[in-house]
Amino acid sequence: MDTLITTIIKRPYVVLFLLSYIIIATRVVNWRWMLLFLFSGYTIAFLSEYLSINYGFPYGWYFYKYENLQGEWLNNGVPVWDSVSYVFMCFAGLYTAYYTLRLASSPSTSSGSNDVYRLACENRFILVLLSALFVTILDIIIDPISHMGKRWFLGEIYYYPDPGFYFDITMANFAGWFLVSALINSVGVFILKFPKYVTLSKINNFLSLGLYFGVFGFGLAITIYLQEWTLLLCDIIWLLLVIYFVFIRLTRCSK
Repeated sequence: MDTLITTIIKRPYVVLFLLSYIIIATRVVNWRWMLLFLFSGYTIAFLSEYLSINYGFPYGWYFYKYENLQGEWLNNGVPVWDSVSYVFMCFAGLYTAYYTLRLASSPSTSSGSNDVYRLACENRFILVLLSALFVTILDIIIDPISHMGKRWFLGEIYYYPDPGFYFDITMANFAGWFLVSALINSVGVFILKFPKYVTLSKINNFLSLGLYFGVFGFGLAITIYLQEWTLLLCDIIWLLLVIYFVFIRLTRCSK
């Protein structure tokens, strides 16, 4: 219990995003899907991190600094809160991709729910790949500031033996995120049948897209706090690309 309390106190932002996921996914899909996706997503994320810190795959080699994680909940050397983060990021990316494909595929904005479901099922491979891309973009925003954790309340919790080119983050890390998020969302789409059970509405769009851009905004806020202006410029470019792709380009294509 002390370990759980310590983790919650030290990682309140993860708890907030996780609670948001629980509420939003239950509303947007259903509580069974939410729990199954939480379990499967956490399991895959944990295994991916365990393999990487022990065998260098899929993210390349990186190591946690356990002296800075004392008292926190660890699972075989992997922080539980870290693996849990994959779940709400993958769900947010999955819904954003689903929303995007709906705009791109629907012949008109008045398409019925059956048409939306049919189009989503026909494009479920694209749905998984696009969702993985959106999740990877979130990681591109989050990982650089995580690597600067000693300068804010995250703390210096991990390091790369061979830092990469993108603000010290390696290409292997981003490739790993794409692979793992695609695997997690494949479970959500092909096994848990996200397109079949998801409910589309203006409120659900607002909540689910809000979760995605909320994670984005968190990264931007920390970047501004750190006064990392070059990183902020890169983040804004990524943000504008997502906004253009989702809300402008594909909206035009759907008309």
